Amino acid sequence: MERAPRKYKKRIAEEYDTRVASMEHKLVVAKAAVWLYEKFGEGEYREIPGLCRATSLADIEEKGWSLIPGAYVSVAPAEDDGVDFAQRVGTIHRELLTLQRESNELMEAISRNWGRWDYELGKS
Repeated sequence: MERAPRKYKKRIAEEYDTRVASMEHKLVVAKAAVWLYEKFGEGEYREIPGLCRATSLADIEEKGWSLIPGAYVSVAPAEDDGVDFAQRVGTIHRELLTLQRESNELMEAISRNWGRWDYELGKS
């Protein structure tokens, strides 16, 4: 694109962006298809906690004819990712404190430099 004449650069960039967006959309569709296949690979309906459940008309009537999914679909089981929550929060907290300290140091340096610059401008 660097070698393209200036008048074509915008059109080339727009075409590139359009193609990237198209590929990203195709990727989203493909991921959804993979997810569906993982859940219903054999093409047969099955109940999946937190996702779907077949229920009877009697159950629906019992819930006042409510069709809110949460009234019927159970909560998905919690997945254990093997990470100790307290340990992870502690790590994140320490990282946040470090970033905050660095931010404060940068703000002080900017303020000092601004003061020097302001002083230099005032002298001229």
